[in-house]
Amino acid sequence: MCTMHKITKISHVQNRHKITDSLLHSLCDNKTAPQPREFQKAAKKLLLDLQIAAPRATNYYAASTRKIAVDNATVYAIAQCNLNLSQSVCLECIKLRSRSLYDCLPSTSGLAMSNICFMRYGRTPFFRQNQKTDIASLLWDGETATLL
Repeated sequence: MCTMHKITKISHVQNRHKITDSLLHSLCDNKTAPQPREFQKAAKKLLLDLQIAAPRATNYYAASTRKIAVDNATVYAIAQCNLNLSQSVCLECIKLRSRSLYDCLPSTSGLAMSNICFMRYGRTPFFRQNQKTDIASLLWDGETATLL
């Protein structure tokens, strides 16, 4: 496993958290996924979808899966923020975690966390089917998909 640490601070502005930096821990598995190109493509798309969906969910939580057609495997991923954050701070935090997980790919699993949010992906299930979020409605903004 590789570990990255970045020291940052959280400041309070008008009773809202603002990320100027945050304590970041990233862990990447040292095992490369079979069909690495397809795995990386599916995982990146899933992490991007969760980056959009989690801050829009009422509980700032989203968990979902993505099938990899080539080897009939599945990518599992989750994103969550502390409930006392604003939506914009949650989004900013999740974006940072997502970027650090991109650096893990095509490892079979990765985890990025701070004291206010975290993301995780993996090739093996780490949440139950009933913990999965229907993120489709959270990804659309009117008639067009929202890309951040």
